[in-house]
Amino acid sequence: MNKFFYILTIAVAVQAGSFVFTAQAESAPSSDGLTLWLKPEALTGRDGEPVDHWADSSLQKNNATQTNTVFCPLMRKSRINGYPAVMFEKDGQRLKLPQLNLPHETTVFIVSFDQPQGKRGHHGLLVADNSPYRNDGDGYGIGYHKAGYDGAVITLSGGKKSQNLRDLCVKPARYAWEVITFCKQGPEGLFLRDGSWRDNLHFDRSADAYYHTGYLLGGDVKGSDYCGGIAEVIVYGRALSAEEVKTVHSYLSVKYNIPVADEPEVTSTDPRFFHNGTLMLDSSYADQPYITKVADKDWLAIVTASDGQENSADRRMQIMRSTDAGKTWVKTCVLEPPQENRQPSWGTILKTPSGRIYCFYNLNRLPGEGPGFDYTYRFSDDSGTSWSERYTLPVRKTWHNKEFNGFNSWGIDQPLVVGNTVYISFSKFGPDSSGRQGAGFIFKSTNILSVSAAKDIQWEMLPEGEHGIVSARVGTLQEEHNIESLGNDGLYCAFRTLGGYVGESYSPDGGKTWTEPDFARYANGRKIKNPRACPMVWRCENGNYLLWFHNN
Repeated sequence: MNKFFYILTIAVAVQAGSFVFTAQAESAPSSDGLTLWLKPEALTGRDGEPVDHWADSSLQKNNATQTNTVFCPLMRKSRINGYPAVMFEKDGQRLKLPQLNLPHETTVFIVSFDQPQGKRGHHGLLVADNSPYRNDGDGYGIGYHKAGYDGAVITLSGGKKSQNLRDLCVKPARYAWEVITFCKQGPEGLFLRDGSWRDNLHFDRSADAYYHTGYLLGGDVKGSDYCGGIAEVIVYGRALSAEEVKTVHSYLSVKYNIPVADEPEVTSTDPRFFHNGTLMLDSSYADQPYITKVADKDWLAIVTASDGQENSADRRMQIMRSTDAGKTWVKTCVLEPPQENRQPSWGTILKTPSGRIYCFYNLNRLPGEGPGFDYTYRFSDDSGTSWSERYTLPVRKTWHNKEFNGFNSWGIDQPLVVGNTVYISFSKFGPDSSGRQGAGFIFKSTNILSVSAAKDIQWEMLPEGEHGIVSARVGTLQEEHNIESLGNDGLYCAFRTLGGYVGESYSPDGGKTWTEPDFARYANGRKIKNPRACPMVWRCENGNYLLWFHNN
């Protein structure tokens, strides 16, 4: 008997956030290159029964099985838009796909339930069965991530080094079914959630590298298990075109009533488009790139980088150089010995009239030096080729030291030069059960631009007293303070909060005193939305001010 796929055309208009979605499910997914298709129609049994077999509809016989009934997930009927789903409700529940291979080029679609995961770490939806989250693993890992936030991560491990496509700004989890999409074309990886771009980068181990065979649904043998549900999984052994991806999204969107964005392709050659940019540093974690001009087209950059995640032991301050005004970059040196694992981080740059370049950065203390971090700096008199010995900024003891027997601190703000005075803002915090009790402080120097010996630099930490720029009315987490001059002695400070808005404060006297912080507002009184990410403010050459924030 011949089997036919009938064409279904349905128009659905759904208002979803800032876009209106219109879907047309023209056909089922293409069979060209299809290696796995787990769909709810193939599930049998009664509600609540263990799932020990999920038949593969791709005709490649990649059936998902579990021989130990103790570790079987459960079949739940009418779980999503009238369709059943496989629910992973306890640790250890997972299905095995021993013959599945995700190659150099692949495309994966997973309809899964986004909810908070119970433990810190990775929680795999579709994961190589030797754990890509460990140094000795390989293959891909697609799933959710739990840290101080709920997010999603796609990992590619190469035995000793892993790369990550990340979407870690979703807080909290949405308690909703969604479509996670991963497409790898050549060396580039692309990560979408409900059709919206989340991350893309050079995501590769080379075309001829061995790509793992053998995957798991719902967990990782050496990590944390996923808690939630999977309704459908579609895997291709090739990179689908943009139009093919849209076709599958349309099919899944109509089937499960999930609004999926139909984002336009970027066809402009305008270099301001993200996709038209060039890669500065190929690293799993690369953050806070700060740049200064050494000459017209000769630029110096300092980047916090890691081959793992943000808190990995190999975190380093990477010095980079460009000779073509930022188009291409090369690594030159790192500021601290990598073998010490002191995680130097988040360096900012000050260039003086003499050409000296200072880098101020955060540094873990060594055992025996006490808890917490030091705020340190080095300088270079040869445009970043070599650097001085390390010096430590005199961070004054405040209530953080007494309350928490130590403190953490760092700064993300480029030093502010006002006349002959330099201001360097930083955040100081201690842990708290309800969040992080943070406050802002400023180092002020009136002679750093003119003296040559570090011992002669005069530092003043402001404001005076036990407490910095802080107020209980904007919450416990007040960090990543950023300052700008208002003329004369006036200063403006913006910072991140957990309240969902930009925090702000004003100083009329060069940082000695500050107004009680509050949420920043538009002229009409509406608060300026911003997630837990640093806002920044600049005074432009024409006298206007520019506030950079994350309108989330």
